[in-house]
Amino acid sequence: MSNFFGACLTILVKPLLTLKDQCFVVSDQDKVTAQICLDDFAYPVDGKQCIGLEIPKSIAGAEDESLTLFDNKITISSPAEDLDPNKSYVRGIILKVEYSVEDENSEEVPLASKKSFITITNALGEECTYPLYNFFSIFTNPATLDPEDFINKIVISNPSTKYSFKVDALVFYTKTATI
Repeated sequence: MSNFFGACLTILVKPLLTLKDQCFVVSDQDKVTAQICLDDFAYPVDGKQCIGLEIPKSIAGAEDESLTLFDNKITISSPAEDLDPNKSYVRGIILKVEYSVEDENSEEVPLASKKSFITITNALGEECTYPLYNFFSIFTNPATLDPEDFINKIVISNPSTKYSFKVDALVFYTKTATI
C-alpha cells in the first residue's frame, strides 16, 4: 500500500530565480531556463549610503509604519539649470527586504502574507505605490539634470500588524559634473 501512495504523491517544484556568478538565473532543478548577466554592468557613483533598519509592525487602525529611504527634494519647478551639477543626487538603489519567520504570536508567517509597499515619487509629486516582496532596484540616467528624469523619493511601508521586517538598502549618489 505504501508504494501506491508513494506513486501518487506529486511534489511541486517551481523554477527558482537565483543570483549566481553575477547573473540572475531562472533554473528548473538543474536546468537553466533564462538568465541575465550583470558582468558588464557599471554605474558612476560619487557617494553611497548603506541602510540597515527594521520597520516595526503597524498599529491596527493607524497609518502603516514606513521608512523614507531617500528624498532628493526636487520639484518640477526646479528647472534643469537650477539643479547643481556638483551636488550628489540619488540616482539608484538596490533594496532587499527580510521578513520575519514568525509573527508576534510565534506563528509562522505564511509566504502569501509577506509583503510591503514601495512608494516612488517623481518631481511632479506624483506617487506610484507597488507591492514589494523582497527585492527592488532602479537606476536612472546619471548624466541628466532634467528633474523629470529623477526618482525624487522612495518610501517603504509595512502594512502588517503582526510582524516587523528588516530593510537593507544601498543608495547611490551621482554628481552630473563628474560624468
